Order: sequence, then C-alpha cells, then structure tokens
Amino acid sequence: MDIMTFALICGAVGVVYGLITTTWVLKQDAGNPRMQEISAAVREGANAFLNRQYKTVAMVGAVVFVLLFGLGKFTAIGWPATSACTCRCGPMCGSPRRPLRAWLKP
Repeated sequence: MDIMTFALICGAVGVVYGLITTTWVLKQDAGNPRMQEISAAVREGANAFLNRQYKTVAMVGAVVFVLLFGLGKFTAIGWPATSACTCRCGPMCGSPRRPLRAWLKP
C-alpha cells in the first residue's frame, strides 16, 4: 500500500468517526436548566473571544496579504480565502447543536 492510499483511508476513517461521534453527542440530553444556563454563559464568552480574535487576526492578515503579494497574486488571494473558511469553522465548532443538527437531519 502506498502512502497516498494510506492517507486517504485514514482520512475516510476520521470522517466516519467524526460523524458517528457527532451523531452520538447530538442525541444526548442538553442537561438540566442550570447546566443549560452555564452552557449559554460559556457560549457567550466564547463568541466574544472569537469576535475579538477575528479582529486581531484580520489586522495581522492584512499585513500578511500585502507581504504575500510579492510571491504572486494567486498566493496572496488564496491565503485569505482559506483563512475565511477557517474562521467560518469557529462558530460551527463553538455551538455544534445548531448547525450540525441541520446537516444531519434525514
């Protein structure tokens, strides 16, 4: 087996494991009202942190974009595009019950 096949198999196993684990987590009870209150407070703090972090990263990203333009315009454009995709993952991972449940509905 070559390295590419091994990498693809490992990736597929990881995706299947992630789907199984996500489905199991979403089936669990959200907890009593006190647990839900604590969860909401943690979510609010996490969202505030992410918003602040995104602003800071955007400032640094603007500088990196200008520096990468020296390597080529496609490199400079591709870097913020992948960063935007990464930033989109933050809220999804921060509150998995809402977006993932929508994706997993039959």
